[in-house]
Amino acid sequence: MKKLERQQLVIFGIAMAIVTGFGLFQYYPLAHKADWIRKTSERQQVVSDETDQLIRQMSQLRNQVESLKPLEAEFDKKLPRTRQFAALWQQITDVMNQRGLTEQVVQREVESDDSRFGTVRIRLQCGGTFQQMFDFFRSLQTMDRFIRIESFQLTNETDYSGRVKLDAVARVFFQVANSDSQ
Repeated sequence: MKKLERQQLVIFGIAMAIVTGFGLFQYYPLAHKADWIRKTSERQQVVSDETDQLIRQMSQLRNQVESLKPLEAEFDKKLPRTRQFAALWQQITDVMNQRGLTEQVVQREVESDDSRFGTVRIRLQCGGTFQQMFDFFRSLQTMDRFIRIESFQLTNETDYSGRVKLDAVARVFFQVANSDSQ
């Protein structure tokens, strides 16, 4: 029986060596590689999900950009990239004439600019009825250019004819030509 036990021990030892060899040289490297592949796949899935989310956001941003293009055109119209003051002075004078205002003065005062926008301060003087002045201000509001009235003073004429004199200071805005608005 001892021989049988010894033979069994040898067989058991060889079997253990084979199982250990298989585990060490086959199973462990494959299990390690499978774990590495699983973790890499999970990381790629996370990156893929983030990419999908960014693609959706990019689509939304494109839609927003498209919806803002009309506003950009309006912005460039209200705040042009060039000063174009001669045409603006003519427009203001035409509006004054249309409203029947008299004693018209449109005078350029101070110009200033920062890195993106410039302004020119102008003085507006004219005479007319209160309704004509109201219509004049409304017309300025609807002009192509953005004009901001900083101050104005209406004074009655001394003969109490219902006419007033306007003395106003306004600012006209423009984009500085060398600015990077993009």
